[in-house]
Amino acid sequence: MYTSSVGVGSSCYATKALAPSETIHIVNPHLTYLGKAKVLAMAAIDLLWDDVSGAHTILRDYKPPMSHAEYLEFQRGINHTETFDGAA
Repeated sequence: MYTSSVGVGSSCYATKALAPSETIHIVNPHLTYLGKAKVLAMAAIDLLWDDVSGAHTILRDYKPPMSHAEYLEFQRGINHTETFDGAA
């Protein structure tokens, strides 16, 4: 059974499905919605704390692994449709 969790440990499952591509059943709405929102809010607080020094540090030091043009080329290279011809 495929599971997705928020938090630490195996008892924090929020959703369940037989595979990642199937319909997901929400087991714990609190963890599914509020838990993820809390994590996002805590990340925002960390970035805004101390006169936004955390955000400034990230913006100053971050070096992207590829340029904008390289990223677009990569995405266009993997975004394609393959058709299987079973008769061949």
